[in-house]
Formats: sequence, C-alpha cells, structure tokens
Amino acid sequence: MLAKIELLEKPAEIHDEMRIKLEPNILSGNDVLSVRGLSKSFGSNRLFSHVDIDIKRGERVALIGNNGTGKTTILKLINGLLTPDRGSCSLGTQVQIGYYDQEHHVLHMEKTIFDEISDDYPELTNTKIRNMLAAFLFTGDDVFKRIGDLSGGERGRVSLAKLMLVQD
Repeated sequence: MLAKIELLEKPAEIHDEMRIKLEPNILSGNDVLSVRGLSKSFGSNRLFSHVDIDIKRGERVALIGNNGTGKTTILKLINGLLTPDRGSCSLGTQVQIGYYDQEHHVLHMEKTIFDEISDDYPELTNTKIRNMLAAFLFTGDDVFKRIGDLSGGERGRVSLAKLMLVQD
C-alpha cells in the first residue's frame, strides 16, 4: 500500500511578512505641528471651522470621524495640497511630512515597480532599490511588474516604499 504513495517535494516557504523599521533620521523640535483657526468649506458645505491643534514630539494622534467629515481635507490642508478658507498650519523645526495618498495618485500606472523607484530616486543603486523593494515583498521578477497591473494592496506597498524613501 505505501509503495503506491507518490512522494512530493516539500513546498518552498513563502516569506510574506514585511519587516520595516520606522525611525526618524532627524530629531525634530518639541513643537511638531500647530494649527490655528482652520476652516474649510466646499460651496455651502462647511466641513469644519475654528480648528486648533497642537502636536508635540513623541505624541501619537488619531484623526477619527465618519466619512465626509473632513479628515482627509485636514491632512491635505496640513500638507499644503489645499488652501484653507481661514487659519494656518505651521510645522515645527526639522519636521518633514510624509503623506500616504490612499488613492495612489503618486504612482505612474505605465511604469514598472523598479522604474517607479529608480526614476524618483536616481541616486539609489540597483541593489539599494531591490533591497528596499524586497522589504516590501517585491522580489525577483516582481520588480518588473507594471504598476497598472498590480492589485490595490500591492500598489499600497509601492506607495509605502516611496514614502519611506522620502524620509531618508
């Protein structure tokens, strides 16, 4: 009976766990972000008004609310991607913002993953690019996949990789 059993090779292990370390290269001042009197409307739809925020180094902040209440708008105002109706946003000393666009507008759909990184960071060697992409689970020929052919999760990983490079 055992003679009829076909022996199979052990399947190769898939390492599908990202290992990244998030540490700033530059230490900011104590004041990270100051928002004063921020207001924004779109037509007659007022999202918020008179918003004041102070964030200090080491604090952790969550922006929570229902859809359409202005969470993304506040982040775009802080990043200077939108202009407030009133108020101001100012960053502290040595503060750099990294913005993760949930719609992945920062990606070029016609490029390969490798080209997306190498075109934006020409100072990086091929080895450094491949190492960075491997940390985000793109190995071997995966790095030559077209961005437009990737799943939403894969595009998200490419966007995160680019975001990590902005901070270097």
